[in-house]
Amino acid sequence: FMKKLLFPLSMLLTCTIAQAQPILLPNGDFENWTNINYDNPDKWDHSNFYTLSSYGFANVSKVTGTSANYAIRLETMVSGTDTAAAFFSNSDDPISGDGGMPYTFQATQFHGDYRYNISSGDTAWIILKFKYSGNIISDTMYPITGSQATFTSFNLPIPAMSQAPDTIILAAISGNAINSTPKAGSWLELDALSFSDNIMNIALQDGDFEDWTAQSTDNPNGWVNNGLGEVTQTTDNYSGSYAAKLVSKDDGTGYIDEGSIMLGMPNQIPGMPFTKTVDTLTGYYKYVTTGSDYGILNVAFFDANFMPVGSGILQKLYPASSYAYFEVPI
Repeated sequence: FMKKLLFPLSMLLTCTIAQAQPILLPNGDFENWTNINYDNPDKWDHSNFYTLSSYGFANVSKVTGTSANYAIRLETMVSGTDTAAAFFSNSDDPISGDGGMPYTFQATQFHGDYRYNISSGDTAWIILKFKYSGNIISDTMYPITGSQATFTSFNLPIPAMSQAPDTIILAAISGNAINSTPKAGSWLELDALSFSDNIMNIALQDGDFEDWTAQSTDNPNGWVNNGLGEVTQTTDNYSGSYAAKLVSKDDGTGYIDEGSIMLGMPNQIPGMPFTKTVDTLTGYYKYVTTGSDYGILNVAFFDANFMPVGSGILQKLYPASSYAYFEVPI
């Protein structure tokens, strides 16, 4: 699919009130950034999509493997009071059995290499399901506890299936987020995944974790990247050295992921202290679109219990080829 450039937006944001000194929002000039370099496994869904936008870190990474170059590493990490277990999967929801990939081999054993260090009181899981005509015909969850310092081969039994499957679901998670709270520091590494029926050994497609793409993410300090589109630092700015550029992109399936940021720090109540009843949010923006589209600036107010106060404000930002001034009366 053609990538669609729907929302390149640069912003300088201040709060002003008549005859008062303008107050710049925290990093409202987008001069301060943190760069994050990471690798994504090309052929698996994984937790980096979520932890990078919510917490600013990637908890899925590549390590030296056993069968070829690489293996996959899943590590539970902490941000503030939140603990985020790492996972990979070929399913939208491996617990309920949604999705999966075609697979017709009637296996009796699941093989691979693993290395792990699971914190006391925690459990990592490998989830394996086989389906036929949309129905689950084999459902197994393999717990992993304790520690194994070097890569070791494993052979796990698969319950007998009444017929050959047409779909397989495979997932792994670094901590017990399924029915408990994962523990910080737990990690699991996997490589060379395959199946056998005591006669043949069949490698799992993409079970060697060889295909990765290097990624780099720019996060404006004091803001949360809460979209799946693109957020980058740009020198195409109105003032200072930088601005924030938000880009919406086709994810490859025809669905458009928006570039989006929100004032606040990861894993904290979003926003900033604000006690006025009358004010004006001002700033400059630049917006380019390939169709009849517009950007959105959303402002909302809350009390100390995070209950809404008054009505939220939604400001549409229409195409502007050069930086344009805007005001949002409060």
